[in-house]
Amino acid sequence: MDLVESPLFTSPIILLQTVIEEVRHRSLPLYNRLNALKKMDDKRIWTFYNEYRSYVFSYIYDDALNITSEKLLLFEKKARRRTIAMIEVYLYSSTGTAINVIQVSERLRRGTTRT
Repeated sequence: MDLVESPLFTSPIILLQTVIEEVRHRSLPLYNRLNALKKMDDKRIWTFYNEYRSYVFSYIYDDALNITSEKLLLFEKKARRRTIAMIEVYLYSSTGTAINVIQVSERLRRGTTRT
């Protein structure tokens, strides 16, 4: 989050709506920082509402029918990857040049602790 808030970071940002909701449930202070960041005039930030896109979820719908708590994280990961692939195709078709889309995340490995 600190990287994105930096004035030196000028790349456009597309936030997935499902990721914003996940941040809201995990950390309210981080969610508030994200909302403040979205309102900044010098940042180019868009929200993509991927939860209701049939292109994203029809591909993995069969997995959703028998979803368990263990499969939920895998299901969400597939949805994010499918959305990123869709955004890359859309940007290529609208600009005619290949644009790399990267997923930025903060993950801790099992067995490690924050200091």
